[in-house]
Amino acid sequence: MTLDRLLEELAEDCQVTLDLLNQLRSPLSDNDRATIIAELVATTIHLHSHCDDSLQDRLWQEGDRLSDIDASEDSQS
Repeated sequence: MTLDRLLEELAEDCQVTLDLLNQLRSPLSDNDRATIIAELVATTIHLHSHCDDSLQDRLWQEGDRLSDIDASEDSQS
């Protein structure tokens, strides 16, 4: 999976999490609140899975790649 796709999925999961948190701020029945909390548990587990070593490694690799490009451009100036 590409870094762009991983980041896209991370953004989607973050948005779902924010939406659920906003719903919890509304007046809700206990049943609705329990449903949203259950969805929030599932979403945060999914969010956590996206923030694994694979994503972190790809982010570091991209940072290193960009640093190398920047250093190369600076030396040519």
